[in-house]
Amino acid sequence: MLRRGLQISCGLCLPLLEAEANASTLTMAARPEATLTVATWNVWFDRQHMGQRYSALLRTLLTKAPDVVGLQEVVPALADALRTHEAVSALYDVSPNAIGSYGCLLLVRRALRPHFVEIDLPTGMGRTLLVAELAARPGMAVATVHLESLDSERVRGEQLVVAARALGGATHAVLMGDFNFDATRTWGEWRDGGVARSPGTLENDALPRILPHFVDAWPVLRGAEPGFTFDGAINPYVRDPGERMRYDRVMAKGLRPEQIEMLGKEREEAQPVPSDHFGLFATLVPSPASPPARAQTPPHTRSP
Repeated sequence: MLRRGLQISCGLCLPLLEAEANASTLTMAARPEATLTVATWNVWFDRQHMGQRYSALLRTLLTKAPDVVGLQEVVPALADALRTHEAVSALYDVSPNAIGSYGCLLLVRRALRPHFVEIDLPTGMGRTLLVAELAARPGMAVATVHLESLDSERVRGEQLVVAARALGGATHAVLMGDFNFDATRTWGEWRDGGVARSPGTLENDALPRILPHFVDAWPVLRGAEPGFTFDGAINPYVRDPGERMRYDRVMAKGLRPEQIEMLGKEREEAQPVPSDHFGLFATLVPSPASPPARAQTPPHTRSP
């Protein structure tokens, strides 16, 4: 339903954003064919300022015009609104996976001809891995995930193993989303009584072991810049000012990161930030020497 520049779906009002969508089309058309741009964003399922936040988030994404968008903490109303949004539908295929109380969603540029696969993960929180295999780019797959939250290091490791197996057959792959751990400290360390781990024992040290052919785009391009995507010092939606963590990642295999930036840190006056997380936007190009794809035992999959 349309009403004065808004598209209304299941009670959630999103702006039509026709100008932004037209600009996105031009941006995508001008992009070099081998380049892949991706964005990941935990959109926050809280109802606080939901309509304003999601509208700002969608405007930001259309302005950046990524080829693939991975969203986490998507509530059913937002999934329905995106799937029926005229501007979004003109640009993207939206993954058809069922959303319970919240979940992940992939938006993939239509020209890439995605095939969506949802893969079960070991979880007590309803988490799955969502993969888009890109028919227009044989051997390329992009996945998004929301790893287990809070003090769940063991489960997150098991989930990463499943993700590594699922993407092992792709020559070029991206795994992006909310990993729920930081590169320099472990969940809970910032609290009173938290014990800092010594180098080499961080949860982050599992990444090169589980995903040996993947690179973490942020430190590759930004070095020691902390890159906090969940930042209690500056984001008013993060309750604990001491919780400053780089939870969100773009991991790439067979692709060289060229550029990465945060999304959602800037906002218009009197407008809320789009989420309790900041998003990431990255530009990737094929590496000169890509690792060979490995045959894998297919994980448990289900049709989205």
